[in-house]
Amino acid sequence: MPICIQTPQQNNDSSAGTASALKCAGDRIIVNETLTLAGIPAVAWDYKLGNRSALEWLIDQYQVSGDSDPNAYSADPMYIVNLIERVTHVSVQTMGLVGELKG
Repeated sequence: MPICIQTPQQNNDSSAGTASALKCAGDRIIVNETLTLAGIPAVAWDYKLGNRSALEWLIDQYQVSGDSDPNAYSADPMYIVNLIERVTHVSVQTMGLVGELKG
């Protein structure tokens, strides 16, 4: 299931994918005031790194704070959005493999 990018209006701004305050809201991740990633499969939250999911870790680590701006890690303004999509894909695939091993 692909992740759906939701914006309130067509936004051609090059900073549209810039994370300002990542938050999870059910099956969605709010990237900023104009960008929400929807359709995050529930199983993606089940893949744990220690005591939290990979997505929870990413949301925690990629917060903009006073002296840290994760948007500066790449020249690509969609870097964090693409990273969320990749981590979601890996999480879902990994949980599928774990399920097969248990089965």
